[in-house]
Amino acid sequence: MTNIINDARLRGGIAALTAEIPQGETYPHTMVGGLNLLASSAITLHRSSRVSSINAMTAPASDFQGFTDFRVGGDPVQSMSLKMDFTASGDTSYQLTSDAVISAIQYIEVVGNDGSTSLINLQPGHIQQALSDRPTNSFKSILKAIQGGDEGNGATVTAAAGFSSYLPINTFISDNSIMPAALVSNGLTVRVWWANTNDLKTAGLSLASASMVVGSWAWDQSIRQKLQATYMKPNALVWRFHQPRFQKSTEVITPSQTFNLRLSGVNGLITSMTVIVRVGGLPVVISKLGLVSPSGENLNGGSLIDAGFTDIMRAENDRHFPDGTQVFDAESAFRMPISTAADERAEGQVTAYVPMSNAHQLQIVLASIDDDAAVSASVEVLYTSLATFSVQKGIASIQNS
Repeated sequence: MTNIINDARLRGGIAALTAEIPQGETYPHTMVGGLNLLASSAITLHRSSRVSSINAMTAPASDFQGFTDFRVGGDPVQSMSLKMDFTASGDTSYQLTSDAVISAIQYIEVVGNDGSTSLINLQPGHIQQALSDRPTNSFKSILKAIQGGDEGNGATVTAAAGFSSYLPINTFISDNSIMPAALVSNGLTVRVWWANTNDLKTAGLSLASASMVVGSWAWDQSIRQKLQATYMKPNALVWRFHQPRFQKSTEVITPSQTFNLRLSGVNGLITSMTVIVRVGGLPVVISKLGLVSPSGENLNGGSLIDAGFTDIMRAENDRHFPDGTQVFDAESAFRMPISTAADERAEGQVTAYVPMSNAHQLQIVLASIDDDAAVSASVEVLYTSLATFSVQKGIASIQNS
């Protein structure tokens, strides 16, 4: 059969191959009993899925110092997982948890334009949130890849037995899987900044090596050339996505009393928000939370939201409940009910949002702690806002809403 693929066009950020059958063209058939069947059909495979391992551009420091770069280019990316090989020495014996593994990361950047433009800053909390947004079965499978076992039953790292942890990294590169990272000049770089102080280092573990395991689409050369020609046209190509962002501050909070936090670092069209409060480095229970407009209007129906209601939301949206051994359990990571469609991030879809301009406030009530005396607390607000990623002649840029 003649190759009938005649074009590859972009429609709303998603590539669609269109096919036309020439009028009057005939194909060889043969009679099989009373059926007139095609005698032969040449099938052209236009893409296939493949998995490859990308080595670090420079070897990571065994004591979790500095950063490690991974250059991602070529065909459209489906998924990315950071592989970290942990070892121990002497009599060290340490049972892994996903929180401990994630604590090795200070943050992850996605940079473009030969490393001159920071496009995304992914905090450890964003990674934990993406994990807890998974349905239960998916969560458990990924947890085994991260820590080597179920909740509370991670692998034990000793001098005789190291462990390779696979940590999924969800960014707009893989969420918009039709977008080849290679359309940016010299590809995109995923830069992992290591946390010099972390649970693994404290326990005596070392980072032997790191690599990035990438699942991607491998296009036929003819289709790749057409796509590349489209990407390099003068007009900018634009993808909409939910950009992970954050606000962090240290506050003095009295438990069981309402504390008002100004969201001075939160702006744009906000599609999700999660609040974590830590005292002495450990997450504490948030019993109630509310969102207030700049004019003083309560945006949650006039009253604060009880933590129990967010449990119902998680169940209705098939999100996993960590068992309390993870930071992102239902009580220590309070989710504001802005938008419940966590699975719609991939295509930049929007079900609901709240416009903010650095002037909204959160009303936070912590559960009782000891004698309810005022405590110094670290407050982390993880949120997503609508943004666009654009590329024009190989140059990448981000525009926030």
